[in-house]
Amino acid sequence: MNPAQTSIIGRLLRTVQRGVAEVTWPFLALCLTVHVGSSWLALALFAEGEIASAGIFPYYYLTTATTVGYGDFSPSTTGARYIAGFWIMPGAVLLFTAVIGKLIQAITDRWTRAMKGREDYSDKQDHVVVFGWHGDRSRRLIKLLLAEEEAAEHGLVLVSHNLTENPLPEAIQFVRVEALSSAEASERSAVARAKVALVLGEDDDETLAAALAIGASPTAPRIIAYFQTTGPADLLRSYCPTAEAQESLSIELMARSAYDPGASHLQRIMLSSLHGPTQYSFTLPNGSKSTTCANALTTLKNKCDATLIGVQHAGADDLIMNPPTDCAINAGDRVFYIADHRLKENEVAGVLT
Repeated sequence: MNPAQTSIIGRLLRTVQRGVAEVTWPFLALCLTVHVGSSWLALALFAEGEIASAGIFPYYYLTTATTVGYGDFSPSTTGARYIAGFWIMPGAVLLFTAVIGKLIQAITDRWTRAMKGREDYSDKQDHVVVFGWHGDRSRRLIKLLLAEEEAAEHGLVLVSHNLTENPLPEAIQFVRVEALSSAEASERSAVARAKVALVLGEDDDETLAAALAIGASPTAPRIIAYFQTTGPADLLRSYCPTAEAQESLSIELMARSAYDPGASHLQRIMLSSLHGPTQYSFTLPNGSKSTTCANALTTLKNKCDATLIGVQHAGADDLIMNPPTDCAINAGDRVFYIADHRLKENEVAGVLT
């Protein structure tokens, strides 16, 4: 055997060795094809016409591979029996076991990828994306978000760099990244096609960087970012006017509770959709007739058991709380109210107009 032939055989053996070690699907399919084909050919050569027929051989091979062995079909010649005992049976059982093992591995890998945050959700849309994880605070945030019908329907994706696995695998999807502001974070979470993105970084700098990265997309969703201080919040508003930069209200709530006992408890109830009446809002659809706050206040209370608390006119940044009775509400305006549940916008529009 010359060196060239030795080299070819060596490469072939190394390829087979790698295929056996990796047990790839193509390699497994090749082995199965060779084994099935050679088994059928051997039986045909030993004049096992019945077993080698197109209608019987697949059944015989499967019962052999699964070790069921009904015994209704078996080789009748000595040569065919040796072939079945030393080639068909061990090979079929081995390949069947390999296929089952490969399927279990694929299912396990898929589950592990999702748990470890390695999955890609770039095909999602109209969902909610939460950037950052803060233990119980984030857990409560996600619980509140999923209490809304829309978030429950389209799903929620959590993006984090300080988690090793999904903290709520039964409820949300998880993306693990190196940085919240990275392109990978935006792409794998499909934030550009999301309904809303909520950003709560470990500090204000991380929150600002992530919010600006999201807002840089031409199809950026509505952005809500939480800051501890006013400086980064003002900076985000200057670069992304449509973003809602929220600042901590803990000091304001402490001051209010000092002279109005229970004020903090009131705010907690109004902002939680899990217990009691909650603050909601709706936009008066285009084509709706104009009305006044006096009419809306009376109608909402009498027909929907809801209380109007504020109005934000279309295109305006300011929210008018406790608006005067003659304040007009037009199509495109957003109405804020308190109710036991969220009212359907088309239902409310029909009631008001």
